[in-house]
Amino acid sequence: MFFGTYEYKTQCKLCKNITLVFKKFKFLSFGISKQYKNEFNIYNGFEDNEKAKSLSYLCNNCRRFCEFECSNKIVEPPKELLININFSRFKPSKIVFDMKIDINKFVNADFGKSNEYRIISFCSKTESNYFTYCWNKDNEKWYIFDDSSFKECDEKDIYLGDPYLLLYERL
Repeated sequence: MFFGTYEYKTQCKLCKNITLVFKKFKFLSFGISKQYKNEFNIYNGFEDNEKAKSLSYLCNNCRRFCEFECSNKIVEPPKELLININFSRFKPSKIVFDMKIDINKFVNADFGKSNEYRIISFCSKTESNYFTYCWNKDNEKWYIFDDSSFKECDEKDIYLGDPYLLLYERL
């Protein structure tokens, strides 16, 4: 249900050998860097996750310690997509997320399934409180939960605080 698969690709800059490793994931964690001091969008997290990075490794092919170009892509998106926004390095002024997202450009293969998701729950925090918002499919209404109560709320009112955990469901 929550499992997806990532393809990690590394290429030796000397011998051009390519290694592919496939790993299951339960959630995506997006660390925020200073370049997003004013605003961080969920798509920024996907783009940063996918970017090629230059690292040094011992190449299994040429047996030298050399630079590698590393990148990753989602090859099998999960039915439910859980995203953690990590504020440990930096906290932007504003975090933007969409009620519906399309991650097609971040997926490496076509499994004949939609890569569009809609948000069904998320957790956010203010300076003094934590809140969870949940979508009820049966009555098609949003609810807000805090430490001691819950109530129905309008979609326009659900952007309270800084979201740090988002749960999306594939359409």
